[in-house]
Amino acid sequence: MGEIGASHAFLLFGNDVDPDRRAAYEAWHAGHHVPQRLTVPGILGAIRYRGEGDGAPEYLTFYRLANAAVLASAAYRGLVDEPDEVTLAMRPAFRRPVRLVAEVRALPAVPRGFAMTAHTHAPSGLAPGAVVVTGTLAAVPEHPLSVGQARREGSLTLVFRPPGAPMAKDHESPLPGFFSELDRFGFDASG
Repeated sequence: MGEIGASHAFLLFGNDVDPDRRAAYEAWHAGHHVPQRLTVPGILGAIRYRGEGDGAPEYLTFYRLANAAVLASAAYRGLVDEPDEVTLAMRPAFRRPVRLVAEVRALPAVPRGFAMTAHTHAPSGLAPGAVVVTGTLAAVPEHPLSVGQARREGSLTLVFRPPGAPMAKDHESPLPGFFSELDRFGFDASG
């Protein structure tokens, strides 16, 4: 597992999966990919989500980072640029990948079972107990699955809401819909 410490950035990676590869993807992602990423110093934890609602990616992984520079580190770039055979074989199964990185002052713990939405601005009328994180989108080295995607600028607000609380909607969000928790890893496994 990566070092535990203050978290000042996050990576969101959303994607759909070839329906014929879904079972293999689930096993690979939870059993191989995320645990492998947690070996990179500075990748502190992760929460995997399933997307729901119109236009939402089927899957979204929220990675807690010490800082955005982790994604330019030799340890991380080695995994991305020279993937192992099982990861390389899985890449063609990805559909509609979206990769967003944001820097924040601090990233609080996210309580278990909280659903998430992403917004281009902080929404109003939040449910009591919601956890809100606003960050500035960061320019980081590309990932092979996101080559050619337009770089987004500005801010990104994540809203983690308690179970049963209404979801705020943002029709301009780079990640439409809402996301329900599947599982947790690293630092976030204790949340």
